[in-house]
Amino acid sequence: MRWLLLGIGPPKDKLASALADQYVRRLKPYGRYEETWLPKGRGSTPEELRHAESEALRKALPDGFRRVVLDERGELLTSPQLAASLEAQALQGQPRFAFLIGGAHGHDPQLREDAHQVLALSRLTLPHALARVLLIEQLYRAMTLLRGEPYHKT
Repeated sequence: MRWLLLGIGPPKDKLASALADQYVRRLKPYGRYEETWLPKGRGSTPEELRHAESEALRKALPDGFRRVVLDERGELLTSPQLAASLEAQALQGQPRFAFLIGGAHGHDPQLREDAHQVLALSRLTLPHALARVLLIEQLYRAMTLLRGEPYHKT
């Protein structure tokens, strides 16, 4: 599998980044993980910022990736459900996933509508650094679940 995290404004929390980097190392045997952080958009209103940043994310998306918008209003899955969803998409010939993290004002409605999936890591609003840690850890957990490895405890 291949996973791409596209986000607006790189996370600045060094402790969270160190933890995320540990999970990136653990994830390497299961596939290819990449990140691209884009600069914050420009606009005088939250709507203009959302639109500008969502357009930047659209332009940065490579072809052939399943677009998964991360949004607290999205679908909440359990870890086993996420693993099953990733596996099902991979088996259908879609083993590449792009996870999109918006800016401080979130994603514009059109980007959410155009996504293949809108996924919530939590109903809480999370800073980028924590969302990054949660996403990468859950990808790692999903891979260990799919391979029957002992990391995930039920």
